[in-house]
Amino acid sequence: MSDMSYVTPGWPMLLIVVGFILIFIGFVALVLMSLKGNVEWGGGLVVFIGPIPIVVGGGRLSKFAVLMAVLLVIAMLIALALWTKPRF
Repeated sequence: MSDMSYVTPGWPMLLIVVGFILIFIGFVALVLMSLKGNVEWGGGLVVFIGPIPIVVGGGRLSKFAVLMAVLLVIAMLIALALWTKPRF
């Protein structure tokens, strides 16, 4: 039986932690900006169900938010393709 007392989490866990930290920083920034007043809200969402993308946006800045969401999805798909390509 192997000794599992020392296991390094590695890159996947680090990326998850960094993602949660960035979400928290963004949430705090939104709260602080909303307390100042005069804030424009907008949002976008891209959800893939199989190969079919569903794009949703709302608010005055929704076009920008949807564009950024689509660009992030494209970047993620490129990274996934590069990461999972067969190595010979």
